[in-house]
Amino acid sequence: MKIKKFTLKFVALGKDKKTYLRYYCTVNGKGESYNIPCDVVLSPEQLKELNEGTFGGMIQKQLYELRDEKQQAIRKFNVANNTYPTADQLRIYDKSVFSTFNIDYHINQYMKQLEIKPSSKRVYSYALKGFKDHFKKNLLSIPIEEILNKNTVVKYGFIFKESARLHNKNITSTHIHNYQSIIIKFLNYVAEQLNLPKIEFFLHLPAYSSKWHIDETDVQRILNYKPQTKTEPIVQDIIRINSLIGLRIGEILTIKIGNVHIADDCIYIRFAEHKKDKERIVVVVDQEAINIIKKYANRGEDEYLWSFQHHNWFNVVLRNIAKDVFKEETVKIYKNRLTGMEYVDVLKSNAISSHAFRRFAIERNIVKYGIDVARTFSGHKDTAIMYKHYADFMNGEDLKNKLLKRN
Repeated sequence: MKIKKFTLKFVALGKDKKTYLRYYCTVNGKGESYNIPCDVVLSPEQLKELNEGTFGGMIQKQLYELRDEKQQAIRKFNVANNTYPTADQLRIYDKSVFSTFNIDYHINQYMKQLEIKPSSKRVYSYALKGFKDHFKKNLLSIPIEEILNKNTVVKYGFIFKESARLHNKNITSTHIHNYQSIIIKFLNYVAEQLNLPKIEFFLHLPAYSSKWHIDETDVQRILNYKPQTKTEPIVQDIIRINSLIGLRIGEILTIKIGNVHIADDCIYIRFAEHKKDKERIVVVVDQEAINIIKKYANRGEDEYLWSFQHHNWFNVVLRNIAKDVFKEETVKIYKNRLTGMEYVDVLKSNAISSHAFRRFAIERNIVKYGIDVARTFSGHKDTAIMYKHYADFMNGEDLKNKLLKRN
């Protein structure tokens, strides 16, 4: 028996009219076929255009790559056996050489349906590119149903870690956790599309902290700095207020003058919650903060209290101030690296951000007023997050004052 001819053609099969790549050959006068799923549904007209090579776009590119892979496998079989394979022989040979899973197509479809920020999409894209490289090097011959399991995710984590080490990249356990999480989400998307069992989410977020808990002395050094530009005193005024209250930077920069109510002994500021369909009111009683808010609220017809609303600009100006104030001073930051837990020295001007003053205020307000007042100021949904990030251990100076019964 020797098969001299074969055809590869895209066809629609089943009730759903899903597209398959059909291998057809004649064995002893009888036709045989092996249908390879393409994970796509096309109309009759689109299918015709695909076979004629006029459909175009990413779908044609990916499906033609699949067809070329199968053609290469068939020709390899022919070179080794001096005949083209029967349908069953190709099915067996195909599974041992190529996976029928089209990873490029599924990644493309998965990315299309994601509703996340562009910056997050870039992270997803990078993680999935790494997984695709791993798939094509190590998993191409394994059926997709055998890939959809915990071990695939665990092994990818080891490979990602080793790749970073070889390229002298300094990554943390949290980086690995986040990339593995993306791979689980992607593989579960694939499982849903193919009606296969999903992977149970088994990862645990590593304990990790790389945040600078700025102290009272350094806050005052920032506030006592002599401004060199028109914007720097505005940033200092924002810091003066937020080191007392602990708002999100997006909230404090977008305070509308119409939401500021000046009373005899305090100022009320209304906030429509950024993350929830609720409103909360923050009460400002510090006299210096009251004076600052009055100054900006009475400066004209502007809608907002401050002249700029973007936090990136705030952080640029803040870090310029910090460079002048702290020079080459460093702070030890506790980090969870792949080599273990350790302290690292970081320039204070690099460690500082708008969030440092929110964190400072929340920690001090918990000590001074209790967690309910601090939570109302900060806008946290519940106290669990605050206990996790802000109230696990008391600041050393605050602890000393409590022990010595000082306020």
